[in-house]
Amino acid sequence: MKLWKNIRHLTDGLRELGLDIGATESAIIPVKIGDIAKTLEAGKLLLRAGIFANPIMYPAVAKKDARIRLNVMATHTTEQLDKVLEAFSDVKRRLNS
Repeated sequence: MKLWKNIRHLTDGLRELGLDIGATESAIIPVKIGDIAKTLEAGKLLLRAGIFANPIMYPAVAKKDARIRLNVMATHTTEQLDKVLEAFSDVKRRLNS
């Protein structure tokens, strides 16, 4: 139950930020960025913010579908998930400026 609560918290927050996470319903959440260079930059910015996330790009996905892959666990706290959301808000602002 805690895992699903965490999944909902993070997916709801990412959607509220206007990020494309598709129709995922699992503990693996893809945040589609599209552009490979922006995806790599997002990965660097997240890591600097203390968030470990995997940039996924061609040939694992189509060139236009580069994304950041997040993995949620039941042991994550709400505070940790909120830190992820804050980091993504900052990443979105930086990549769109």
